Amino acid sequence: MLDRLDTPAQIVSDLGVTLSQNPLAEALLGVQTRYTGLRRSLIYRWFTEPYQRRIHPEADHPLHSRGHVASLRAVHGALDAA
Repeated sequence: MLDRLDTPAQIVSDLGVTLSQNPLAEALLGVQTRYTGLRRSLIYRWFTEPYQRRIHPEADHPLHSRGHVASLRAVHGALDAA
């Protein structure tokens, strides 16, 4: 289904792991499914590899950082509730 879209699209888990992406997303963002270990998570790479942030304006980095932390907190909270 992703390959049929005429816009970049990818499926990302709640931990920021790209599960699948179409060719347009690969062209825009690079192949995000090639990473292994902790680097599979775009959230992990956001905080450990500053060059990964280059797709976003620097002024927006704090907003994205807070969003990533909020996502991780939500996942942790869901695990605690289970």
